[in-house]
Amino acid sequence: MKTRNLILVFIIALFCSKVVSQNIATDTYLQTVNSELNKYLSETYVKGISIAVYDYSTNNIYQYTAGISHEEQVVTKDMLWRIGSNTKTFVSVLMLKLAELKLLSVDDEIGKYLPSYQNVNSSITIRQLLQHQSGLADIYSNNELERLLDSMPSKKWKPTDALKYLPIPISEPGVMNYYSATNYILAALVIEKVTGMTLHKAMCEYITKPLSLNNTFFYAFEERDGILPHAWEGDRDVSDIELTSWSTASGAGGFMISSPLDMAVWYHTLFNGKILSDESFSQFTSFKLWDFDKFYDYVGLGIFKIKRNGYEYYGHGGGVFGFYSFLLYDLETKNSIIVLTTGDFSVAEKLSYIIADVFR
Repeated sequence: MKTRNLILVFIIALFCSKVVSQNIATDTYLQTVNSELNKYLSETYVKGISIAVYDYSTNNIYQYTAGISHEEQVVTKDMLWRIGSNTKTFVSVLMLKLAELKLLSVDDEIGKYLPSYQNVNSSITIRQLLQHQSGLADIYSNNELERLLDSMPSKKWKPTDALKYLPIPISEPGVMNYYSATNYILAALVIEKVTGMTLHKAMCEYITKPLSLNNTFFYAFEERDGILPHAWEGDRDVSDIELTSWSTASGAGGFMISSPLDMAVWYHTLFNGKILSDESFSQFTSFKLWDFDKFYDYVGLGIFKIKRNGYEYYGHGGGVFGFYSFLLYDLETKNSIIVLTTGDFSVAEKLSYIIADVFR
């Protein structure tokens, strides 16, 4: 463990990087972030970290990388990352864009667009899907579905086939908070119905292409040049797991890939009024109390509101097969903080607040 730590400290010193002009402030940021990355690489099983910060006050993006992908291959700032459930924010914003175009209303019942599915109440509204208020079970609570996806990893699934394994509902619609990938599988089917496009094409048409997010895409449906670091779960390299089955069964729930730079631009643009209309943004941030887990305090439509140490943030976390992410928008500074790690979700979460404080 000590040998590994020495290697990582050396890597941090060499490979922390910033895409900004040099000044005293950036040197201070570098030294502070350096120290925090060293701490977490030394004390946890996290192998690699990539951070991007959109500094609102200077309009600069700062990037920092540390650690390794595998063996002696360092993490570099241009690597691509699986963003897990941060995919859900993209899907929700796309839905709101379609509402702006009068193709739907978030208060429509899903039965208006979708046929009846087993264990799905057709009176659930689009809003309830996006806000995890549908009462639907998580599709991955069915062990049989997980077994099938693992046993045929290269098979391309249809989300409607995966829905056949959906367990009975947790509650009636609108009664309780329950975080469920099923909500976003159904949301994607609504998007495909009203646009006449596949989800990945609609996302490209309305979101990623207009914003020039050229390294943000759906795995198994699109390809980009670029390298992903190896995925780690704890101290186990899981980068050789084939994920075609999982990503095609529920891509909307968590299988987009992006870069730290793209994600910084995404959050900055989203929360500074350059994507959604005022009315749509008001819907997006129509929060309700959240009591499902400890990570968030309020739930909006594909986004959460968080109160930590006297400060307020919008944000979302994500984790998928060894990749972990935690994204924050600081309501006070208007900075966007992107933290991506391999090996440990809790490190991504903790580091995001630390980095927010560094840039405060």
